[in-house]
This record gives sequence, C-alpha cells and structure tokens, in this order.
Amino acid sequence: MKKQKLISLLFVLLLLLSCTACMESDKASSSSESSSDSTSGEIDYNTTIEYTIWALTIDESSQCGFDAGVAAAKEKFPNVTLNIEPDPQDGDVKIKTLAAAGTMPDFYVTNNALVQIFKKSNNNQAIDKWMEQTGLINQMDRDSLDELSDPLDGHIYGFSGGSSGTVDLIANMDLLDSLGIDMPTNYNEFLDFIQACHSNNITPVADSFKEGFQTALYFDFVLTREGYNLWDIDKGTISATDDVFVKAAEKVKGLVDAGMFSPSAFTISEEDARLSFLNNEAAMCRLPGTTWTDYFDSRAEGRTFKLVGYPFQDEGQPQDTANRVGGGDRNNGYAVSPTAKELDVAATWLCYFSVGNVEGLYKNGYTTEKLTTNDIQAEKKSGPLSQEYFNLKVDSITPMPWAWNHGDSYGVICEQCNKFFTGDYSVEDFTKETNEMMQEILAAD
Repeated sequence: MKKQKLISLLFVLLLLLSCTACMESDKASSSSESSSDSTSGEIDYNTTIEYTIWALTIDESSQCGFDAGVAAAKEKFPNVTLNIEPDPQDGDVKIKTLAAAGTMPDFYVTNNALVQIFKKSNNNQAIDKWMEQTGLINQMDRDSLDELSDPLDGHIYGFSGGSSGTVDLIANMDLLDSLGIDMPTNYNEFLDFIQACHSNNITPVADSFKEGFQTALYFDFVLTREGYNLWDIDKGTISATDDVFVKAAEKVKGLVDAGMFSPSAFTISEEDARLSFLNNEAAMCRLPGTTWTDYFDSRAEGRTFKLVGYPFQDEGQPQDTANRVGGGDRNNGYAVSPTAKELDVAATWLCYFSVGNVEGLYKNGYTTEKLTTNDIQAEKKSGPLSQEYFNLKVDSITPMPWAWNHGDSYGVICEQCNKFFTGDYSVEDFTKETNEMMQEILAAD
C-alpha cells in the first residue's frame, strides 16, 4: 500500500514538472510576440490619446516618409496626438536603458540587432496581428513583405520606410576625364587610380567613418568579390582566419595604405564628405542607397555621375555587379513598444503610419520600390544616376551589419574594421583578434 502511494506521488510530481516545463516553453516561444495575446482586439479609432514617438527625420526623404505616415494614420485616428522627439541615434544606448527601466517611448526606431537583443528581455512587439486585422497585410507586395519580416521567426517588428537599396561608389566622370584618369575595373587598376588621384591632388574616395559601420561596408565590397561576405562571419560559415578572409584583408590593407581615403575620414561628417565630392575635390563618393540617387542627380549641375560598382576582383576576373552590398531592411524601421498605452490603438496606428510612410516615399520619388499593391503613382521623374541605379540587375544582397543574426557582431565587426582602416593594425592582428571575438559570440549560441 505504501509502495502504491509512493508511486502515485512520484507520478503526480512528474506530471507537475512536465506541466511547468511546458509553461516555460510556451512562455519562451511567445516572447517574440510580447503582449499581443493580452489585447482585446477591439480597436477604437476615435480614441483620444497622446503618444511619444522618436522620429528619425535626418534628411528630406526620411522627413517626407514620416510626414506621409503621420498624415495617413491621422485619417484613421483623428484624435491621436503625437509628442515628437528626435531619435537619439546613439547606437541604441538610450532605448536599451529605457527598456531596462520599463520606460520606453510608445514608438521608436528599431533595427535587426536591437530586435534580436530585445527578444531576450521580451521588449519587442510584433505587429503581424494588427496588419492582418486591418487588412493592410493584403495590400503589401508579398516579396517585399518577406524582406520586412524577421529572418528567424517570421514576425514583423520594425516596418521599414522603404528599401534602402544597395550601397555603391559613384564617380565624377567629368573630373576623371579632365585629369586623364581611367575608371578602374579591377583591384590593380583601383590602386593605379588612387595613385593618379594623389598625383593630381584629388582625394580618391570621399567618405565619413564617424557612424562606425561604413568601414565594414568597404570591407564587404572586397570580401564579396571573393564569394563571401561579413555576414558569413556572423553565421559561422567562414572565420576571420580563413584564407579567403585573410586575402580580402590584405587587399583592403593595400587600398588603405595607398591612400584610398582622406585622413580626415574619421572626423568629418557625411555631409562634408559629399560636399568634397560635389566641389570636385574628390573623384568618388559613397552612394548610401536608394534615396540618395536623387540627391546627387539634383546637384550634378550638368556633370555626369556614374556608378563605379565593386572593381576589387583580381585582374582577369569579370566584374560582378549583381552580387551587391548593403541591403538589410528587415526589422529596420518604426516599432511600437509592448508597454504602449492602449496597445491595440498604438499598434494599429503604427500599421497605418508605416504603409503611409512607404507610399509617401514612392509617390515623392525617394524610392522606386512601392512595397504595396495600391494604385499609387510616382510624381517625380528620375535623373540619369537614379535611372542607372534602379536598372541594375541584382541577384543577391549582403545585409547591413545591423541586420545580422547576432546583435553583438555588429559592434565587434565595425569596431575591428574601424581600427583596421586607420592603417595601424596589421592583417595578422586584425584577422586573429576578430576571429577570437567572433568565436566567443558564436560559442554562446
């Protein structure tokens, strides 16, 4: 009898432990969706409420998208008012601090690295439910929707304001022709191009490295010509001590030591770098993405600006412009905090804001990717650089560093590349130390 009671007690104990494990598993699997299941699903479009939003309006295009998004959401929620604060652009330091304190703004600008970090603390809020509930999900272009979704769990957290497109170099062809400098088509020719520019007291490539990620893009320009990219380091496909990475590092070292960039690249602003190019003080300049083609077209003043591509392959190898660098819109854009007041209202407001944002950018000529299937017509004609850019054949895109799988990789790779681009960091030390840091991150998986 005692034996039977003991067996019964053990069975009950095992059952309780099993239930507890299931509850913990359910809790973990639902963390990415945050508190969406706790909402009523009833949306009051006439709610009178004020929300705080961190606005990323640093240029004409982002301001245009923001204004269009606010106007679209206003049509649905006439009584919602906004307390608009500028996005701090501090590498996510402030938003992480506020998240830890439970005082996040209602709306903020997120990115993939931040989303992956916030998954651990349940500070994300997926908006899929409200996209479906409002029917807006059916207005989205399906391919574009896939690009906006989280690569790991398929949810939508940050709704991008339109594809940033890919990063490229542009050249002032009139300046090159006047100086008798040929457009480089491979790595060795690019070294010759750098030397020719210095002989004519011209900066080869004008850029600013103050934001921290630009040097990683240039490294990817070279590494992708070898068939890999920096994201492969984050995924563990290759390591920083593999021959292909070391070869790319040696090429980058050669470009930096030859004087590809101005010594002031780490101190000047991006606007200063662009002005250097526009003032004929530099032969080339980085084209940050889709919205900047119009910027350069409108300031060409009769000059011919052309895409350079990525001429960093070995001599005798064809130049591949279809394998490009710098996409990565996934999880990148405006997001809603899971602690926002009246979450149903806040999340639905964000959905209408986001669709209005992308359509406003398309309508005003800041992107050629409409992202929706709605009948919206572009009202602005593209210039020659824009047309060349948008007619590119693109087979694959390496995502921006903040769109990688591990949030910590962004900081490690960018910091290491920045040190490497100063010219005082040897290839051996760069590859060895980068590998050690990345192996530590990957080992935590």
